[in-house]
Amino acid sequence: MSLSAMLLACVSAQDGTAPKPDEKPQAAENNPPAPPSEKEPKGSRSELATTGPGMRLGSLPSRYQFLLAEAMKRFQTRDWKGATDYVDRADEVLPPTAWSLNVRGAIAIEQHDFDRGYKYCSDALKLDPNFFPAKFNISEIPFLEGKYAEARGLWSKVLATLRAGDSTMELVTYRIFLTYLLENDFDHAKEWLEKIPFPSQTPAYQYAHAAWARQKGDIGKWDDWIRSAAYIWSEDKRSEYVDVLIQLGWLKRE
Repeated sequence: MSLSAMLLACVSAQDGTAPKPDEKPQAAENNPPAPPSEKEPKGSRSELATTGPGMRLGSLPSRYQFLLAEAMKRFQTRDWKGATDYVDRADEVLPPTAWSLNVRGAIAIEQHDFDRGYKYCSDALKLDPNFFPAKFNISEIPFLEGKYAEARGLWSKVLATLRAGDSTMELVTYRIFLTYLLENDFDHAKEWLEKIPFPSQTPAYQYAHAAWARQKGDIGKWDDWIRSAAYIWSEDKRSEYVDVLIQLGWLKRE
């Protein structure tokens, strides 16, 4: 999956700082969530609460949350039809929300249907102008098209809206760093590499250094940084950083 999967982080993100470099995090429990026990909300769809600025997924009906969570799981496994089917079912519970529109946009972007992906994500932003996943996905489109300067401009605008200490700052900084690196602009790439803190809240530090080493032709250090990231960080934390390297052909999908 691409960084359009950023929408997943906004649902399941956990607070806390990064593990120490020599500390391997405990494996997360992998128990599948049980569907909510409550019945589907009554009343017409137009009468039910939908998203607005700052609306959190957790404030929406639990049945709706469950269906979107299942859609996101299918998205993670690249089951586009399954993900779409669950979003369709979610739209029977509530009118389209920023969350459901963004899932549809993410699927379209993964399928390189960029016009449709842009439309869905733009519609999500009409419902919630501050919805980070949709902003990120729209920035992802020119990146996937190789228009790195355009992607950088969009991500720079997103970065300016984030609060200091927000872990998503590391993700956006990492992506801006990559736009310079892929243009072989090593001076600016180094400048942005040094903006990624250590210790960090995300794997940005390890993967940015891995990319730097690879682009400089040091495959040994590239391998070392990739192994370090895999040891320190759980798969769900790494996915947002690994996916772009897969897209670039630098890593293979497992």
